[in-house]
Amino acid sequence: MFEANSPSCELSSSQFSSLIHDLASKRNGVSIRLQFRGEQWLEHFASVLVFSKEAILLTHMPTRTVINVPDLNKVTGFEIDQPFNAFLPFQRYTIKLQNQEGEIPNDGLLYA
Repeated sequence: MFEANSPSCELSSSQFSSLIHDLASKRNGVSIRLQFRGEQWLEHFASVLVFSKEAILLTHMPTRTVINVPDLNKVTGFEIDQPFNAFLPFQRYTIKLQNQEGEIPNDGLLYA
């Protein structure tokens, strides 16, 4: 199980996917903000509208915006706006990179 109070606040991609599934199925008003590989953080927190194994749709109702995330493997970080399970609000969490063989370190080095 993930420990939110760990110093690194790092999750595997499967733990992240499980969190997204929980947010989508429980509809508890918790919103999420994402960071994609090589990009800035999304401007707004958004609710999970639809979840599938590899993709999600997020919605930000104040701006009536729908955000399509077709590949969860491109998400490198996230934060939520309310406490949820072991996750703390406004704490930035990092998602470990993954390849076909499994998890690889997110240490800034290139792996072939």
